[in-house]
Amino acid sequence: MFCDPIMHLRLDRRILMDAVSHCLKVVDRRVTNPCLANVLLLASEEGIRLMATNAQMAIEIGVEGEVTEPGATSVGAQKLHDLLREWPSAEALELMMEGNRLVVRHGRSRLRLNTISADEFPSPTAIEGGLEVSLSSAVLSEMIRSTQFSVSSDETRPYLTGILFEISSDHGLRVVSTDIHRLSFCQTALSAAPEVERPFQVIVPARTALEIKRLCDDFDAPVRLLFSQDRLAFSVGEVMLTSRLINARYPLYEEVFPDALPRRIMLPTQEADGALRRCLVVADGMNHDVLLHFSANALMVSATNSEQEQVDDFLAVQYSEDPVQLGFNGNYLRDVLSVTSSDQLRMEFSDAGSPVLFTEQTLGVEKRFIVMPLNLG
Repeated sequence: MFCDPIMHLRLDRRILMDAVSHCLKVVDRRVTNPCLANVLLLASEEGIRLMATNAQMAIEIGVEGEVTEPGATSVGAQKLHDLLREWPSAEALELMMEGNRLVVRHGRSRLRLNTISADEFPSPTAIEGGLEVSLSSAVLSEMIRSTQFSVSSDETRPYLTGILFEISSDHGLRVVSTDIHRLSFCQTALSAAPEVERPFQVIVPARTALEIKRLCDDFDAPVRLLFSQDRLAFSVGEVMLTSRLINARYPLYEEVFPDALPRRIMLPTQEADGALRRCLVVADGMNHDVLLHFSANALMVSATNSEQEQVDDFLAVQYSEDPVQLGFNGNYLRDVLSVTSSDQLRMEFSDAGSPVLFTEQTLGVEKRFIVMPLNLG
């Protein structure tokens, strides 16, 4: 039960709009329960908080302001955000309840919005106990950025539609995703790694991971992750995001990494990305086929199509093994290059039909990417 909806408070328009913007990322507007399209405003002696929820996630944000009368109500999140955005001249806002309407006042202007009782708003589920880790927002953002592109969209394999978070005393935090055709892996040490007998694994839904990354990008501060077996809580500053987890077992991803890779090349990232972009203009097929032909200190990136159009791009690389040609989905290679921060990316493989490993180290994060080559037979 929430407090009586009298509510009278004052706060800054920009602060309120930013908080509602974060809530909108969680709000699901295509629902039968209208409360799930609303944001809950809760004013008490402890301060002002906004909440939004959907079937998977919930977000709670504390904001600065002055509470004259405590109370609570819920109001359409999208409409409130749009009205605040179209009111740039307003700075200090006054919010109060008039019957079942929320009145937002600045000077001689008034906004009156319909509300739904706060008592009808779903209550968030608290996490009891669990495993807790802390790290910087920049590091967590980088780890999610470097894995989100290889999450599967195959709903028949729900365990692949999320991102694996693995915590261990030895390795710290690992973040992994795969769609079978490729795999992304990130690992970073934790300043205070929890003591666990064996690696603790949970699968975080892709949408939840994306919202966590957005919050990391907005706050330059340490973040806290609390995991139970079926839920997680992420907090940074005055924001807390909770989410259900995917109830499944993740594949044994470590078995994908090959042991011995005799061929090693340092790819110039910008030049390689430019060559791939040009090749993809003419590349045919659903796989966006691109060929990489390695010869003595040279790499030719090429693509053709059914109209006999062709692009050949040559790059200088250090390579002294026998000539070899590999085929790839060009977009898969570009995805890896897009999350590379270094001028050069290490590429290793054994032959044209085996998995190819790309590696990089940045921000204290070890990155590994596996991409399966196309069958050129």
